[in-house]
Amino acid sequence: MNFFDALAIRQAIKRDQGWVWRAIGLDVDQFVFCDGPALHPDEMRQHKLAADAPADSVAEFSPASEAVLARLARHVARFGGGVLICDYGKSNRQDDSLQAVRAHKAVPILDMPGLSDISHLVDFAALARCAEAQGARLVGPVEQGRFLSELGIEKRAETLRRKDDPERDRALSAALDRLCAPQHMGGLFKVALLVPGGEGLPAGFASLRELDLQPNERRGG
Repeated sequence: MNFFDALAIRQAIKRDQGWVWRAIGLDVDQFVFCDGPALHPDEMRQHKLAADAPADSVAEFSPASEAVLARLARHVARFGGGVLICDYGKSNRQDDSLQAVRAHKAVPILDMPGLSDISHLVDFAALARCAEAQGARLVGPVEQGRFLSELGIEKRAETLRRKDDPERDRALSAALDRLCAPQHMGGLFKVALLVPGGEGLPAGFASLRELDLQPNERRGG
């Protein structure tokens, strides 16, 4: 499911005097970003924010995403099953990933509010911690291209090719490239699987062994 990237986030930004919440204000008739209240020391500890972080560092948190994941994890831990998550993913929580898109083009985030799709990169490490707290496990993430390749997408594409229809073959190759190539969706999208607690790697996630990652960990998390 491509879902978590659209849920609300909070951002904190490091200033000379410490971490502050990022807020939105009004400058004449335009919305603008501005500094909000300073983070309380308890909030800094909760979010593991370093007091000596570089100036203008941005950290993102999504309480809404964690609440949804926790509810799903409780259900999976109790009743079994799984949830396949395919979403934009990030490798560094302290990064400004907030973006707005309208008509397939990036636009200023505060330009014409309500008429753009606003999203962010999903912090899979935070979701993994939520899953573990509920007795479940988040396997991954891995890049979408790796995931689909392990499931045999190339072999499936070969069975669909027809020598008598070169136009169909070109369209199939283009679709395969868009889904799997690292410079396209294959690298931008990450895949994770929410399952009951346990060991082992489900189909599609064997590359985690090659990357020397635990099923619920990720580099930079």
